[in-house]
Amino acid sequence: MKSSLFALTVALFSGSTIAGNTINFDYVGAGYAKHKLEDMPSQGGYTVEASKKFADRWVASAQYSSTSDTGDFSSSIEMETNTDYWRIGGAYLISQDDNSVFELAASFNRLDIDNKIIKSKYDLYIDNASIGRGENINYRLTGHTNTHTLKANYHYAFAESISLVAGIGYEYLTNAEQKHELFYQVGVNYNFAQNVTLSALYRNIDIYETQSITLRYNF
Repeated sequence: MKSSLFALTVALFSGSTIAGNTINFDYVGAGYAKHKLEDMPSQGGYTVEASKKFADRWVASAQYSSTSDTGDFSSSIEMETNTDYWRIGGAYLISQDDNSVFELAASFNRLDIDNKIIKSKYDLYIDNASIGRGENINYRLTGHTNTHTLKANYHYAFAESISLVAGIGYEYLTNAEQKHELFYQVGVNYNFAQNVTLSALYRNIDIYETQSITLRYNF
């Protein structure tokens, strides 16, 4: 009886340790990214990311995303939009138990937006009668904003290969009309092979949204 209880205890603690190992902060990754700016069409593209844990509790990370879209902004305007996003930051980790980690993070970010009117269609009139459609190239508008982010994330591994992350945060946009934004984010990580993780993350910052699906190599 005692040996059975001992074996069960070892199995439970071993399971918790394995589940805890699914929360990984040492990786490089790449994959698909999607941005949705307020009042603009969604943009698809790619993202690359890297993270490194050091001194047991500290994490340094960086990310770059590039997305674009071409579509009709209105009935007479066709627009091409390109967005580049950079992020560099750090975090402090607080282990709750073998299966969960609380993360306090800060980052400096930059968002570059390039809007180009590639075709403008308009009606031609003579004596109030339409005689056809005209086309011309109009203009290009570029802009950027630097942002500063503070966030708190909770990571939980509920299986040997799957972990969830949920967080809330504050973002300050230096060059935007609406400078102060609260946001939330949710994500899931699936370790489907040794040292390989499929990660999905959604973030909503009111004036824009970001989504990503990346394949990570853990080291």
